[in-house]
Amino acid sequence: MALKHRYRNIVEARRASSRPAKRKTPSNEGAELGRFRRFARFAGSSLVCTALDQVVAGVLFVALRKPMADMGFVRILLGTVIARVLSQTLNYAVNRRVVFSAQGGKKGNRPSRRESLPRFLALSAGILTLSTIGVYLLHTYAGVQESIAKLLMDFSLFFLNYYLQHNWVFTTEPSIRPRRAKRKKSSR
Repeated sequence: MALKHRYRNIVEARRASSRPAKRKTPSNEGAELGRFRRFARFAGSSLVCTALDQVVAGVLFVALRKPMADMGFVRILLGTVIARVLSQTLNYAVNRRVVFSAQGGKKGNRPSRRESLPRFLALSAGILTLSTIGVYLLHTYAGVQESIAKLLMDFSLFFLNYYLQHNWVFTTEPSIRPRRAKRKKSSR
């Protein structure tokens, strides 16, 4: 009888070692899903605002072509600024209320408008500057049509924009450096 038990234990041990180990679900799976959802909401709001931005800028590029024929950079700047002001107004409202409303998992854990709006405006000014210069360079030196150049520039700045909005604009502890795990103090 004891021999039968021992044999059964050996067979079960061999079977268990030949089976792939069951994967444990990470404890932060909910956090990863939350990050994905936040990024998806950001992408959705960005698509809506980009559509508004592209339509307004495209209309202005065409409408201002004749009156400002000799002023290529000024025309592109004016069209880009007007379109960006409209789209960024919508973008700030949506991102503050929907995308980054529960930063850190706590409802209402977001900076006040007094804290986030100046950061958002500074980021928008930087993105606007990079976009305008990029559109001008692509149009003037590469011959890319203004609307296509604007779309290319805005897409290339998308991930930088998300990173800075997440880590600097809509957080209560702004830091543009990557977050590192806090080390536990050892008790000696």
